[in-house]
Amino acid sequence: MNIASLKKSVILGMANATTVDMFKENSVILLTAAGMISGKLIEKSDLESFDQTDKSALSTFTVSTITQKSKEEFDKQSDSELNVTGNDGYIILKDVHVTNVSGQTMFFSALTVFFDQIIGVTLGSVQVNN
Repeated sequence: MNIASLKKSVILGMANATTVDMFKENSVILLTAAGMISGKLIEKSDLESFDQTDKSALSTFTVSTITQKSKEEFDKQSDSELNVTGNDGYIILKDVHVTNVSGQTMFFSALTVFFDQIIGVTLGSVQVNN
């Protein structure tokens, strides 16, 4: 049983907005205790056809596939009352920049972020200084 939460609904709503033409230039920006995470929601089209020689695309596909398959196995092995409830669960982002509290920025092709680690969410653009 996957019980919805207001937190998950707001985060997923903001993330889904980045797939709409009006907000395509925006990223979803997540505030966590460790810093700021910005990226785009992985779309179905990202996983259906990608250049297998592109390391970034392959990484995005791999992270997404492993996360989804892990969730499927979790659902098979768990009692219904233990399944993803409340703040449990995740969101998978692509083209991710993580800026820690010291200001250092790292890039990931894809990243699975767990809802219980997210403090706040917004839409926008982050200037990355590398």
